[in-house]
Amino acid sequence: MTESTLSSGYAEIASAVGDYLGYSPTASAWSAAQTAVIEKVTNLGYHEFLLAHDWPFLDLTGTVTVWDSITGTMTVGGVGNVTITDTTNSPFYPTCIGHKLVADTSETEYTITGYTSSSVVTVSADASADTGDTFTITGTGLFRMPDDFGSSVGDRMSWDDDDTAARPVAYRSSADISVFMQKSDSAGIPQYAAFQPAASDGTSGQRFGVRLYPPPDSDYTLTYQYRPLPDKMVSATAEFPYGGSDATLVIRASCLAVAEIERDDMIGVRNAKYEAMLARLISRYNKSRPGDLGSTARAQGVDYNRYGTVSYDGTVVP
Repeated sequence: MTESTLSSGYAEIASAVGDYLGYSPTASAWSAAQTAVIEKVTNLGYHEFLLAHDWPFLDLTGTVTVWDSITGTMTVGGVGNVTITDTTNSPFYPTCIGHKLVADTSETEYTITGYTSSSVVTVSADASADTGDTFTITGTGLFRMPDDFGSSVGDRMSWDDDDTAARPVAYRSSADISVFMQKSDSAGIPQYAAFQPAASDGTSGQRFGVRLYPPPDSDYTLTYQYRPLPDKMVSATAEFPYGGSDATLVIRASCLAVAEIERDDMIGVRNAKYEAMLARLISRYNKSRPGDLGSTARAQGVDYNRYGTVSYDGTVVP
């Protein structure tokens, strides 16, 4: 897919920042220290822009596959014998991360720490003693969301059914789902979902999980709308920011406003220009929004009827 020729990528924005800082507009002329400053300023400006408004171009659609249980045969290899391969069944999903893979004969448990492909995952310990054994991964109803998931948009997920266009999985709180699970933990068709932050040891950014009720009784691919956790711009490999050509003009102004503070230690004319351009872009987006912003689910073609009910102590959950 070809980017608009009016869009500014990282190289062009960084060139403007380098020139403004008094280094050079040419990347090959920058020292390592200058390159580091330019990268810092450029991505601070980008981040500032992303936080400045509720941008509609950040309303993305994603999918996540959830499941009841997974079985297969493990071939162990790789550095430290922590790579599990099953090319025959290709049974793995990204949502396997964090779950326990149990070798059926020895009953040894291995925590899945990484997903490479549908046929390859990594685990937390040397599994060579169980190579060739069959294994089982049992779902818990809690599944890791994709790494770029930042927050949900709308009021529900959905999944396609052979009999209906889309079946809703409404958002509830984690506390609600805990109450439901205390009454019954039987698997079934997911009706409710709650997002919750995952624990982090600080070696990587914090991620999120989705907790489902009932826990899924089969494989379901859930569609949802979300706000991403954007990556920084990097020359050549991830050059173009979110927003397209109109946004990149304002992003460039934001980066130069940050460069102004870096160079002069003051908020001045560059910041004023950025704020004026930002206000104009926000006004354009506000005018172009559709009249009915009430429901992400409606936009996805999901109606408001519940399919089935959930109850406890004889009371139907609203």
